[in-house]
Amino acid sequence: MSDPTARTAAQWAVRAVSVFNICGAAIGGIVLRGAPGPLRERCLKACRSAVESRPWVRVPINVDQDRLLGGLDLTATLAANRPVIARGLLASAHGGVAVLAMAERQSGFVAASICDVLDKGYLRLERDGVTAVEPAQCAVVAMDESRDDDAPLYAGLRERLALTIETDALPQDLDIASVASAAHADRWREVTLPADAIKTLVQISDQLGIASPRPAIAAANVARALAVLDGANAATSTHVAEAAVLTLLMRMPGGLSALEAPPPADEETPAPEPEQAPPEPAGDDADRAEAVEDSAGVEQLDEAAAAMLPLQLLTQLAADAQRQSKTSNAGHSGAQVQGNTRGRPLASRRGIPSGGSRLDLLATLKAAAPWQRLRVNRSGARVAVARDDLRVRRFKAQTHTTTIFVVDASGSAAVQRLAETKGAIELLLAECYVRRDQVALVAFRDRDAEILLPATRSLVRAKRALAALPGGGGTPLAHGLRVGLDVADAAAKRGDTPLVVLLTDARANIALDGTADPALADAHAIAVARDYAARGYQSLVIDSGRRPGKRCRTIADALNARYLPLPFADAGSMSQAVQSMAA
Repeated sequence: MSDPTARTAAQWAVRAVSVFNICGAAIGGIVLRGAPGPLRERCLKACRSAVESRPWVRVPINVDQDRLLGGLDLTATLAANRPVIARGLLASAHGGVAVLAMAERQSGFVAASICDVLDKGYLRLERDGVTAVEPAQCAVVAMDESRDDDAPLYAGLRERLALTIETDALPQDLDIASVASAAHADRWREVTLPADAIKTLVQISDQLGIASPRPAIAAANVARALAVLDGANAATSTHVAEAAVLTLLMRMPGGLSALEAPPPADEETPAPEPEQAPPEPAGDDADRAEAVEDSAGVEQLDEAAAAMLPLQLLTQLAADAQRQSKTSNAGHSGAQVQGNTRGRPLASRRGIPSGGSRLDLLATLKAAAPWQRLRVNRSGARVAVARDDLRVRRFKAQTHTTTIFVVDASGSAAVQRLAETKGAIELLLAECYVRRDQVALVAFRDRDAEILLPATRSLVRAKRALAALPGGGGTPLAHGLRVGLDVADAAAKRGDTPLVVLLTDARANIALDGTADPALADAHAIAVARDYAARGYQSLVIDSGRRPGKRCRTIADALNARYLPLPFADAGSMSQAVQSMAA
């Protein structure tokens, strides 16, 4: 088949598995992306068919450091009175395949360890008082079950795995039994490439926005393997094109759908029908038509707001919380609190159990094991443990972040400024969605404030509540801050990390008791803002007034918050303001 774009999804899957079986370790491996089911199992079985005589090691989602990398074999060490090393899963996979179950959920440590092994081909072990170098050259099969709104596969691991199969796009009657075996494994290195192959692959990689050179390098090896698969001693331009599809295009979202075969050339193209006026939509169709028109306006609004807000605004705000807290490590889904009595286990530390901490018996025995021959000879004890051998268990409990938007919908904001504020919130909501935050929306206007949206992870619900945000009336700023504080307190009681984003021009004129007294309203708003600061909640004040004023700065100071104006343009000065405040 000379035209690579004419292949079906099933044919591409067979080609990908065949290439994996020929040179899997040299190209890193393959990603099987899709939900668990018979189609994925058929692909997995086809990958295993060529390595039946070699190691096939599964790396579970809950693998720990000892099981992955290896270390001191405590039982054998105590029995032999000398250090005995236990091989980990990566060393056991040498010469074969390591299979990552639920690869998108593997911890950064596991992914980084596998990346290191793929780069070096060996594993250097320096822990538990032992030092060793284990060969660990293997291919990787990563089973990626992530959806569109899930965290993607670890970026470093993704760029090292050359091949991708979208298992959900395969036909139900897939026959992937007849694939190339590892008998061809020694031939692909001898295959020559066309003179401009590397340049072509690098250009395609650059056009697709792939920053790393690894996929283009792997594509060259894939072209060699495809030539071996076709029984050729030299790769052709067709092999290079196929390699670009398998290695570069397939890794892009929707890459497989772009390769649908064109209609046959002998098929007559139907003549275009005369243009007719579209029928008036009715019922649900009318709603959809309105939604399309609204989405166009929202896109223009987002483009305008994008020129006003710096990127990664809330991520930088969470980073501030990390720097200001000695006991937290802010991540994309909340603070990570160490030193708890439950949560994800961390490496044990040397110390004496006290204050509720618990002894890590296994780590203590591992620390004592290398010294047993010397100590037993002196004391005569079966197992001699010294004070310096004691290890204390540690845990890391991860919390979630709840971002609370407190929005001024009063008449002082004006209709045009409220529209711009909504556009800014759209951008911030999208950032929250990427960071997997929960989002709550509080609006204040007239003489009261209300919770338009309780804490949720649904971006659709948040945008719907934002679209229905009314405007007009007085500015009960203190009421809005009070309701926002209640939402933040509730999030903190759940164990979440609250982040408060206040969008207002701070022209308060309604006090907490409902009286229309601007001076009293300002005093009440400042008093409530100081309650935020007393609780240590991280806050951001975005001045939505036409001209930045002292009132918003005063509120920001009382909140101990970062202050950002929302002018019509000048994104450069806005970014500089963020950088200066983050320093």
